[in-house]
Amino acid sequence: MAVLANFVFLDTNSTGTTSSTFYVPYGADSVVIQATGAGTLNVTIKGKADTENGDFIALAAINQTDYSVAESITASGIYSVAAGGIREMQVVNGGNAGDVTVFGAAIGEG
Repeated sequence: MAVLANFVFLDTNSTGTTSSTFYVPYGADSVVIQATGAGTLNVTIKGKADTENGDFIALAAINQTDYSVAESITASGIYSVAAGGIREMQVVNGGNAGDVTVFGAAIGEG
């Protein structure tokens, strides 16, 4: 497997912030995300399958520590998001007023 991209999705201290749109490289099977922040996080990873149509939809994030699955990331840690068929992603900071950083890499056969 190759790391197809390495990027910072979001680096903010503002509640309700949505990241720029990131294009998921063709061949990416998943995106591995590391989220850090002060206090309790409330971060949602969103994606869509078509770059021109449709709305961004919340994607399931798998906690790589305990393998729990949720639509919101509520604790600092490393998460995996399935990216097969996803063309664009965004990250939304839904409720933390402290510093929040979300970064990661797309992984696949690329």
